[in-house]
Amino acid sequence: VGLDGIQTSALAFGGITPSKSNATEEWDGTSWTAKGNMGTARSNLAGSGGTNATTTALAAGGTTGPGVTSATEEYNKSANVITAAAWASGTNLPSVRMSLGSTVPGTQNDTTVFGGRSAPTTLNNATFEYDGSSWSSGGALNTSRVELGGSGTTPAGLAFGGTTSAQPGTPGTTGASEEYNGTSWTSGNSMNTARRNVYGSGTQT
Repeated sequence: VGLDGIQTSALAFGGITPSKSNATEEWDGTSWTAKGNMGTARSNLAGSGGTNATTTALAAGGTTGPGVTSATEEYNKSANVITAAAWASGTNLPSVRMSLGSTVPGTQNDTTVFGGRSAPTTLNNATFEYDGSSWSSGGALNTSRVELGGSGTTPAGLAFGGTTSAQPGTPGTTGASEEYNGTSWTSGNSMNTARRNVYGSGTQT
């Protein structure tokens, strides 16, 4: 599932229920409310949207089962209560990708995604940056991995955890972290507990 926002203003989208889902739900600090569905049902996607994720958000990549997608969708909710919140197609990722990390909070016009799988047994270390209209290549992760967490912003991002195994279900879980400065990644302190399928929030520091 894609996640973003703060404790009183968050958005959850996609996932498995047990089939692939395109559902979107908004959290206001007290309860969840159903919102407009994504155009593509998927899981293992990247998401971002800033501190007010219930107004704008971004979904990228993921698996549609059995395929992997490069689809990008942008979420917008107008202050006008008559206009329903909705997802619209954005520019596709340069390559198909699932189980990737992303900068969270990030924004719809400034999001970085990294790592992930382009095929069931193919790991990636590529980084892509989104400016609201197109994706561009950034510096590569030092370690290719999937199912990793991310946080921060494009000029100050953080990647952590995940697995370095090319075969799903085999050992390779890591606690390694890397810091991004908008150009390149450098190794940081490892997590206390190695883990995979993690999510993150906050800034690089």
